[in-house]
Amino acid sequence: MQHMGDLESAKSSEQYTEKMQKRNQAATSLGYFLPNLHTQLVTSHLAKTDMSNHLQYASSSGNSMKKTSVLLPSYFLRKKCRICRLDTASYRSIQLY
Repeated sequence: MQHMGDLESAKSSEQYTEKMQKRNQAATSLGYFLPNLHTQLVTSHLAKTDMSNHLQYASSSGNSMKKTSVLLPSYFLRKKCRICRLDTASYRSIQLY
């Protein structure tokens, strides 16, 4: 279910990223003419809190989630459970209430 939600939101996520990149480019261009905006851009860049660092973090966390969603199901769907040593057929015979 999570995977389907990720697929549905992929397009809007790309649009958001493009919008933020354009906004960052516009702010950088305006910073050449407005000293107070330039000061804010420089200090946020030095503190690594500017928009480019935010977008890089969002991209990295998305890539991390993709790796996790690929590796995690294979870990849980192995033939035998490491804790109780039951195989998958034994789990199917357990009745849930």
